[in-house]
Amino acid sequence: MSLLKLRASSKPAKKSRLAVEQLEDRVVPAITFAQYGNGTFAYNSDTKQFRQITTAQAKAMDEGADGTLFASYNSGTFKYTYSTNAWTKLTTAQSTALSAANDNTLFASYSSGTWEYDSTGWHKMSSAVAAKLAAVRDNSFYGDYSGGLYKFKDGVWSNLTSARTTGAMDASSGGTLFVSYNSGTWRYREADSSVGAPAGWTRMTTAIASDIAVVSSRQFYATYSTGTWRADDANWTKLSSAKATNIAADNTSFVGTFSDGTWEHKGGWAKISGAKATLMA
Repeated sequence: MSLLKLRASSKPAKKSRLAVEQLEDRVVPAITFAQYGNGTFAYNSDTKQFRQITTAQAKAMDEGADGTLFASYNSGTFKYTYSTNAWTKLTTAQSTALSAANDNTLFASYSSGTWEYDSTGWHKMSSAVAAKLAAVRDNSFYGDYSGGLYKFKDGVWSNLTSARTTGAMDASSGGTLFVSYNSGTWRYREADSSVGAPAGWTRMTTAIASDIAVVSSRQFYATYSTGTWRADDANWTKLSSAKATNIAADNTSFVGTFSDGTWEHKGGWAKISGAKATLMA
């Protein structure tokens, strides 16, 4: 994929947001969204209660700010807000891949290319269609394209590698990417003295992750053939020998689907449903 096919955003630079939105970790209560055979549900880790928000089956979903879901259904792409229990239809188009940032900026792939949706509306980022996306913040994301991994930040495109991801990747709001390739699980970090780690690429492990959920620039959860793990910089903690699928995490808890249902890890394991989720955010 040539960079000439990629268009810089025409949006002007925006002013700094409120400090609470600049925090990498989500604030409680922590809401996890999960899809089961009878629809899409919101799980509140404080009350331990599920709320069915629709009977529809999503094609793709991701959580932005805690309690805000972005999802693509047969009838279009929607935004759901847990606090108001309300849906907003963003477009009638169906997204093939999407990723939402903590500031509720959505990046999504459609047949016409890669698009961003923010507080000002829709903006076409590229005519190329990303197979996988990892949102960072407004005007910043990572995309897996036919030519490899690209970073878009404040109007500038950068081709970071020609390698194609195995499908597992996620990014923190600080701009750190965790991604799985055939050579293992890697971290890409921009130069930032505040995180105290080297910039550029670092291989975290030679193991290939099947799913990744990022909490911050220092912490992420991942599933491997050996089980379910949490990484804190270079320190690994094995949470279970069982391999989770369709995982989600924030700074207080981890939720994943296992062979016998959906489980939450919040200081310890608790089974929250006997059903297995087909999608989670």
